[in-house]
Amino acid sequence: MKRLDKRMALQTALLAAVGYALVALPWILVSDHLLLLLASDDAGRLARLQHLKGAFFVAVTSLLLFLLVRHILVREAKVTRKARRLTKLIG
Repeated sequence: MKRLDKRMALQTALLAAVGYALVALPWILVSDHLLLLLASDDAGRLARLQHLKGAFFVAVTSLLLFLLVRHILVREAKVTRKARRLTKLIG
């Protein structure tokens, strides 16, 4: 991989990680606070709500990760196909 490609890959990965953290951390903090307001008097209810909130978070982030990886792989496959066609035309 060329130096510029490596740098762009690093910047893109860093942007994705920072973006994720900027969304995930506030979600966790705010939603925990809201759950405490809703169920602070019932520890069992609070625990159930936190489990549901956690499962929801994992489901949503898993879906987003799937979509992101699929998008990257589809784009990479298109570039590879174009490169092969060009190689056949030139060679």
